[in-house]
Amino acid sequence: MRIDSCDTRGAMNEPEDSSPAPQYRWPWVVLALFLLGVLLAVVWMSYAVRREREQRNFSAPLPGQAPASPSPAGSP
Repeated sequence: MRIDSCDTRGAMNEPEDSSPAPQYRWPWVVLALFLLGVLLAVVWMSYAVRREREQRNFSAPLPGQAPASPSPAGSP
């Protein structure tokens, strides 16, 4: 019986070392920073929209007041 020294069928299926796969932390840090950025963008935009609405409402005429009619061009 001949033993083939190049027979690696058994060695290919078994890992060389039984150490667990490394647990990377950087993807979780990137995900946390991305979610924080989204949250800050939402808060900032809601503040900007509220401020814009207040500015538009401030320049609008008050309820109950008639808009000022322009004076005729020929009157003194």
